[in-house]
Amino acid sequence: MPAASPEQIARSFTVSATSIIDGTADLRTYPHRYLSVVSSGPPSTALPEVLSCAQFLGQFGWELVNVTDLGASRITNAILRRG
Repeated sequence: MPAASPEQIARSFTVSATSIIDGTADLRTYPHRYLSVVSSGPPSTALPEVLSCAQFLGQFGWELVNVTDLGASRITNAILRRG
């Protein structure tokens, strides 16, 4: 799956955890204060993935606000705020 463009990320306020881990997400021009980092799969793998992304993005001024596991849909969502 190709990485989302900076414009797509800005338009949707969402980036995949995989693209952050792979280093293909470009957030340098991201214009918003809030960002959603999403991962799909069982919580045992998705939760560590989004938390790792939150920790990584912390060095660039992002703070973790909330994590939600949308159980039946198998999507874990971390909301971050740029400080």
